[in-house]
Amino acid sequence: MSLSLGSLVSAARAQSSSTQASLTEPGSAAASGTASGSGASGSGTSGNGQASVTVSRRKYKPLRDDESWAWLREAQATGDLWDPLKYVPLSRREGVFLTFGGEVRQWVEGYHHEQWGQTGEAVSVSWLQRYMLHADAHLTPYARAFVQLKSGIEVGRKGGPRPPDEDLLDINQAYVDAVAIPGASPDAEPKLLARIGRQEMSYGSGRFVDVREGPNVRFGHDGVRIIARPGPVRVDAFAVRPQLTKPGVFDDATSTSQALWGVYGTLALDQLVVDTYYLGVHRTPFRYQRISGDEERHTFGARARAKLTVAEVEVEGAYQLGAIGGTPISAWTLAMEAVLRGAELPLKPAMTWGFGVTSGDRGPRSTSLGTFNPLFPRGAYFGLVSANGPENNVSPHVALALALPADLSVSGEVWAFWRQSLEDGIYNVPGALLRPGTPRQARYVGTQVQGFVSWQADRHLSFTGTLAVFDTGAFFDTSAPGEDIVYGATWATYKF
Repeated sequence: MSLSLGSLVSAARAQSSSTQASLTEPGSAAASGTASGSGASGSGTSGNGQASVTVSRRKYKPLRDDESWAWLREAQATGDLWDPLKYVPLSRREGVFLTFGGEVRQWVEGYHHEQWGQTGEAVSVSWLQRYMLHADAHLTPYARAFVQLKSGIEVGRKGGPRPPDEDLLDINQAYVDAVAIPGASPDAEPKLLARIGRQEMSYGSGRFVDVREGPNVRFGHDGVRIIARPGPVRVDAFAVRPQLTKPGVFDDATSTSQALWGVYGTLALDQLVVDTYYLGVHRTPFRYQRISGDEERHTFGARARAKLTVAEVEVEGAYQLGAIGGTPISAWTLAMEAVLRGAELPLKPAMTWGFGVTSGDRGPRSTSLGTFNPLFPRGAYFGLVSANGPENNVSPHVALALALPADLSVSGEVWAFWRQSLEDGIYNVPGALLRPGTPRQARYVGTQVQGFVSWQADRHLSFTGTLAVFDTGAFFDTSAPGEDIVYGATWATYKF
């Protein structure tokens, strides 16, 4: 269940890469590995490092409500086209202001034998459009309201849009913050608040809770979250239900068959981030290869990411228990990743080695269900091919990323996949069974190779292209169809 550094380029320009996880923002979406692609340009001021501070403040974050533009009230803050919309004073009182922002993403992708030929279409090409707009109202030091609209459109797909690629117009986020203890300044994050309403949530490297950035339409959860930030520690406690994406206009709903609750704590030091968490989920019903029924699952885990002189190392492990249809659950996962960076070398290479394993079910002779469930993870879990998910999986991978002149970057990655248990099948990222498996079938699922080329035109605009091949393994010799997958995509993203 290791995560991809090779998806650094796709994620930095579009969504997701754990290898760039923030080591300074406890519990923030940046630590989920998503990167905004804001670039290192932008207007700054001179003297005493103020330029670099200004550039840093201008970065767009993966979760746009994590951004703070209160610093634009400063006299020396100048120079971007969208600044008049980023800080609109609502009164003479410091810290009372309105911010507007948004995103446009245009994405064209093509498959040859999508889902190993299971869709029935040899070739498919789609045009995916994403439009997002948000308003952030800081009403007083003790009250904030955030609203974000979304529109996702898919054109060209035979048989109609693929869920969740289309949602013509709806509310992605709409919440209020009741702040009990404000930060020390308008720029500082509140020390204690309650967040009520529809909200995006992203934790750690996105292995269990994330915003589904890869697919065309993001999603959030409806409910309540308490966020506390005592010093270098952040603790989130929440009780929410996932948002159900529907294709029409303002027709999304709150799930009545799923619920998520838990506590996620993060200690963030200069060179080290440590997460510990408990996540509970209830689903009615849910289906695995051997068992289906009402499920209640409890996940206990920890994650540590250390930034060394030229490397970053991450380890995460979790154990799951509970019951489904009266059968106990006993599942687990372990992921490890090391990123070696040559910042002083030509092309600034970053080499990644990773390994992940998640448990599968041990079959009818077992008294418990062993299939791991990733809950609500990142959408592009093993790159953008999205053929298989992390359940019942052993997945080593290696990746290399290079920084080229003119803000160009390239990366490539190789994944290999095996079934962890021969008694269990292959699942997709959300956890639905794609192919049943038996001990008579081979363990080897296949190898996936993917490359990316990206250009950061300026701090707002980026372009990315990718090409990937999934070479099917011996498992598909007895599980038809088993065609090799070829995937290609190119997209442009503009953020403001």
